[in-house]
Amino acid sequence: MKHNHRIFLQSGFFEHSATPANHHNHRYCEIHVVFSGILEFHIEGKLFHVESGQAIIIPVGVYHSRLERDIETRVSAFQVEMDTEAVKVLSIGAVCEM
Repeated sequence: MKHNHRIFLQSGFFEHSATPANHHNHRYCEIHVVFSGILEFHIEGKLFHVESGQAIIIPVGVYHSRLERDIETRVSAFQVEMDTEAVKVLSIGAVCEM
């Protein structure tokens, strides 16, 4: 099934060094794609490790913070207008298919 989603670029589709992010939320669903290294997300009292080759989808309005666990962590982040109710960690390929 094909989905049409509006995408709002934060960092663009280029890789950049990951930096820590304090507790915050967004008006749109947020996707972080990890190209190398490991990112640690603290979301609603749970800890998520997102590694190279994976992406995390964070629903609208969900408070989260981010910390890089590897000096060489490279990431791209953007926001998407889509409905999702739960945090999901998927392969980059699965996210691209969406």
